[in-house]
Amino acid sequence: MTFRVNRLVLGFASLALAPLFACAGGDGTFNGAILDGGAAETDASAAADSGGGTPTKGCGAPAAATGYQKGLSLQVAGKARTYNLYLPPGYNPSKAYPLVMLLHGDGGTGDGIRNSWKYDTIVGEKAIVAFPDGGNKTWADGTAKATNGDLAFLSALNDSLQGTFCVDKSRVFLAGESRGAYFSNQAAYWLGGNVIRAVGVWAGGAPYGIGNADFDAQTGVLKPVVPAVGALIMYGDKDDKYIIDGAEKDALAHWKPWNSCKSTSKAVSPSPCVTFDGCARAVTQCKVPGQGHGLWAPAPQATWDFFATF
Repeated sequence: MTFRVNRLVLGFASLALAPLFACAGGDGTFNGAILDGGAAETDASAAADSGGGTPTKGCGAPAAATGYQKGLSLQVAGKARTYNLYLPPGYNPSKAYPLVMLLHGDGGTGDGIRNSWKYDTIVGEKAIVAFPDGGNKTWADGTAKATNGDLAFLSALNDSLQGTFCVDKSRVFLAGESRGAYFSNQAAYWLGGNVIRAVGVWAGGAPYGIGNADFDAQTGVLKPVVPAVGALIMYGDKDDKYIIDGAEKDALAHWKPWNSCKSTSKAVSPSPCVTFDGCARAVTQCKVPGQGHGLWAPAPQATWDFFATF
């Protein structure tokens, strides 16, 4: 598949985009490296794990079913949108769980990325995971916010799940691969840091500016996200669908300055990941030598380890 090239003037040309990136654990570290803001993130994580967090109105109601559920649907703007859902087998309606929405690539399905990422096995009892189906098996990353049906679907799905289950609304995450990675970044930009805590993506760029509403009228620069969204950006240096388009620069040139990251970084596990210093919310980069567009085996686990730090 071919992604469109972002030809926008980003206004961040002076930033050094070092090939760095990082991964983390639930104690404010990502596999041993202390992330900026780690203590505050640890407090939030501990609160949710003990039934605290920022609970939603779905808390307190028992679930009709747990485990992996296929073929669910939601009406959005008069259309039935489909998704699959993983609810931990030991689901406790009095405990606020993180929510991850995992987006497939072009030609894929929610069930397909569930099978390849094995994300319900990775999160176990720790999170609720939704596997939505993009419209026509893709994601509308080139459609403006006001008319973007896929954005409306993800927003409605988030609201529906929070109204049905006990979700920690301060820990909602977007993840994806390929086109799903592009749209995870784009949707996180539009929804903002009050809705999406962080993104974790494999082989996809963005956010782009689509339509005049996304740009500052005076400077022509893409408006920043306030509060910013944390980001884990993973890609292979042999990915001709990604590197040639400069997609890694699209992502890092936005998430780094919006999180006030420094140009310095520290190495973390899994190699070759690094995390940037001083970020308001963690920004981590994994540029994998010799890897093409196909899924890097450590990526799914690295994504959850990153989310678990928030």
